[in-house]
Amino acid sequence: MQFSALLAAAATLLATASAGGFSKSCTSCRLGSSNTLYGCLCTNDAGKEIYNIVDLNKCMVNVNGQLIARANGDFGPSCTADGQNDQYTPCWTCGNGSGTDQSCPTLDDFLSNQNGALVCDV
Repeated sequence: MQFSALLAAAATLLATASAGGFSKSCTSCRLGSSNTLYGCLCTNDAGKEIYNIVDLNKCMVNVNGQLIARANGDFGPSCTADGQNDQYTPCWTCGNGSGTDQSCPTLDDFLSNQNGALVCDV
């Protein structure tokens, strides 16, 4: 019985460790001109760098001016890109119902590199 519990805990830990964390193996990241496309050079399992783009509309939603991780959130129509704090933390100005707020989500929390491809973990 203890072995089963240990095995289940290990599986949960591995699943958690694989979520997010793309910054460990991706560099030269930036927002594209479309406001929601985000590209990086990511290392695949063979050690080769691949330029990859992910549409962040598939990863985030605007909730009262703040961007949060959510599958197929389609935040783009309500937000405008403001640049980047650093390559892993882009910023947007987003509508909040009565004005706008700046939101700079940490993409490393919910994007991962899966064999050279940027993937939303939401």
